[in-house]
Amino acid sequence: MTYNEALNYLFFLKSEKIKFGLEPVRKVLAELGNPQNVLSVIHVAGTNGKGSVSAFVYSILKEAGYKIGVYTSPHLVDLRERIQINGEWISKGEVVNLIKKIDAACKRLSVKLSFFEVLTVVAFYYFARKKVDFAILEVGMGGRLDATNVLMKPLVSIITNIEYEHKDYLGDTLSKISGEKAGIIKENGFVITGVKHKSSFSRIRKICKTKKAKLFCLNDDFLSVREKEKACLVKTKFGYQQFDYWGIFNNYKKIKIRLLGKHQIENALLSVACTELLQRFHGVRINKGQIYKGLYQCFWPGRLELFEVPFSKKHKVRILLDGAHNPSAFCALRNALREKNIIYDKLFVLLGVLKDKEIEKMLEILSPLVDKLIITKPFTERALDPKIIYSYAVKFLPEEKIVTGGEIKDDINGIFKEISLSYKCDNQRRNKFNKIEKEVLILVTGSLYLVGETRKILISNKETRGIKQWLA
Repeated sequence: MTYNEALNYLFFLKSEKIKFGLEPVRKVLAELGNPQNVLSVIHVAGTNGKGSVSAFVYSILKEAGYKIGVYTSPHLVDLRERIQINGEWISKGEVVNLIKKIDAACKRLSVKLSFFEVLTVVAFYYFARKKVDFAILEVGMGGRLDATNVLMKPLVSIITNIEYEHKDYLGDTLSKISGEKAGIIKENGFVITGVKHKSSFSRIRKICKTKKAKLFCLNDDFLSVREKEKACLVKTKFGYQQFDYWGIFNNYKKIKIRLLGKHQIENALLSVACTELLQRFHGVRINKGQIYKGLYQCFWPGRLELFEVPFSKKHKVRILLDGAHNPSAFCALRNALREKNIIYDKLFVLLGVLKDKEIEKMLEILSPLVDKLIITKPFTERALDPKIIYSYAVKFLPEEKIVTGGEIKDDINGIFKEISLSYKCDNQRRNKFNKIEKEVLILVTGSLYLVGETRKILISNKETRGIKQWLA
């Protein structure tokens, strides 16, 4: 089996209908020696922020000198991004060998696994064989019946904020959705949560009480005050947010993170709370300096990630990538733009979403900031038809501000052409070109698939086009 054949094997599984249940993956793991049982795990569930929280915790633990396995989804550019140890992707050879091993086990047991289940088993086996000190596992969907939930007892379970998502699978109320996500809570475990809705908090608290798990809550057991922000990324790459942390057992002043937006401060708080529990209840050695440095060094691609692309010999245009894909994430994105973390005069938005997303609410949230909306289609069978997006967009924007695009690369080039034409219309405008051009921002959002495809285009052209990549 070659690596491409392994990918074909996986993506064939992805095309099949999702079937919930832990028994098949448990059987395969047992056949492989239950590698998940030797891992020390931080388990992360929630609607938004799972990846950022995982990234913050990883960065702190790595700074403390530990060997860390991280399992996240989806990937942006390469499937191997999902499974990393200390920042290095799993090799193609490892992917091939482990898929062959898992496929053989499935055939012996007459068991079928899904795309996500196979990758989860790959992660467990790989992390166990490489003897990582800790494994940070991000839930794929829900929690209770997610393949990652075969764990016996994680060191810490983290549940980020919960919003409506995947209603067909998780339920049509926040209480039901929260119940599914709280399924990762184990008997006598340690739980950290950033939930904001009363119904979600009530459900999680009730489950913790039933399972005798210790619960620690954002803005109750730990909180922050944001002292000041410096986000002058138009002028310098040293943008950051600064805040104080009042914690469960410790306080930290003047913490700095380079991921911007109020929501990233909340994600950082959850990660620091996690390290507090690791230190107090599991004897993990982490000092204050490692926490400060780990938080500041944290990088999470595709989340308010800024690129500068040469527009002419003297000028450039900025492209902002953000994987917001539901109303809550769009609120966070809108707030980050309004907080002037990124200075811009004119906002072009390249938007593509998946079929199960609340597109009307997403458009309503962002449309007041939009100067031009270009509707595109991510390269996945789950992508929503641009014509449907257009039918909702005209409710919030005049038709002359909306364009239905085609291929993503062509859409980006089309935006560049429009900017060029609008800024070269006459001599007077040409004299003002420098000031105006610096304030142009192209936002790519709506789907991590879309962000991943765009990022791949930008990265592949980095050497020839002189692209500078910054955190926004």
